Order: sequence, then structure tokens, then C-alpha cells
Amino acid sequence: FQLSKNKNFSFSDIINYGWESNTWNNYYLWDNNQCEFIKQLPTQANVEIVGPILLQDDKKNDYSLNYLSSNKKIALFDISIFRDFLFQTEGHLTCYETPEVAIKFIKDILEICVDLDIHILYKSKRDFSKRIHTRYKSFIKNITNNYFHFISSEISPNYLIHESNGCISFPFTSTSLLAKFQNKKCCFYDPTGRLVQYKIQTNNITLIKG
Repeated sequence: FQLSKNKNFSFSDIINYGWESNTWNNYYLWDNNQCEFIKQLPTQANVEIVGPILLQDDKKNDYSLNYLSSNKKIALFDISIFRDFLFQTEGHLTCYETPEVAIKFIKDILEICVDLDIHILYKSKRDFSKRIHTRYKSFIKNITNNYFHFISSEISPNYLIHESNGCISFPFTSTSLLAKFQNKKCCFYDPTGRLVQYKIQTNNITLIKG
């Protein structure tokens, strides 16, 4: 879900880039929250709630996380920060997903985790490509901290969350919702303090502000 147009709590007030153009007759959804969202679209589609539709781990390799002896581990999920010209072509009305915000997201969490002796299992949304902002890519690749662990993109978010004590996600992405389905402690972290917590966007998951 995108950011709200205003402070109304209706799904009709959510910015829906492209959703109104969909013509699918059937939707398989995670929960009632998504169901209510789809019902706001112009098309009268059939909906079925099936729970999370999960990605599968690559079975060719051993991605065990047993090498981490610490019992305090959190899964950390960011979002792909695209280069400026790619972001501008999408015509977003907001400018939240920037290198500055994403870098502060990582820095703040890493600082607190080091103080609390908590290890971070970091998984980027996708492998870095030429489409990813060079400033953010450079920042991530140059992190050298014993509490920060880079996790293979071949590992599914669901498995990583299962192996962790909790989950922190960039707002508002689906990984904290996956953690909620696993009854794991989870939250969104807004390093700017600009976002407002509406349950239709957070799915009743806590939003922590910087």
C-alpha cells in the first residue's frame, strides 16, 4: 500500500498506482485487510483468502544460519532504492524512498543493535543491479560490522524470519506481515518520523518513528 492521500481511514483514500487499471477476475489474498482493499477497485473480482504466498528457498545449497552462535538475532528487510531517473519515471507524489532515508534506516538500527548485543540478519529485497541507486549500493557494500550479516538472496524471507527472534521492515513492506503470521515480534521503522500510523496500511503492526 502506498501513502495515504489524506487522514481518512478509508481504503478509497489510498494512492493506488496502476491498481485501478487491473482487469483480473480472480485474486488470491493474504488476509481480510487485502480483501477490503481489492473490493475498492472498479472491477467486481472474485477474492479468496489463502494466507501468505511464499517464495521457496533454493534447495541446491545449505543456507543454514547455525554459524551464528548468538541467541539474539533480528531479520532486517529494506527496500530497493532505485536511481533517481527510474524513480522519477514512476510519477510518485511522495519522495520517501530515497538513499538518505534508507541509509538512516540501516544506520539507526545497527547502532541500537550493537549497543544491545543483537545480531542483524540483513536481506535486501533483490540483488543489486544497475537500477539500484549507487549511493545506497555503496553504503551497503561497505558495511563492516561484526553484528551485521549479509544473507543470500536465495534464502526466502519466511525462512529468515523463522530463524530470527524478530523482524524490522522498511515501511510499509510485507516482511513484517510475514513475521506476524509466524507470531514473531515485528515492526516497521520510519527513520524520518514523518509517517502516520493507520491500521489499514500497517495491518496493526507497530510503526516506530526515529
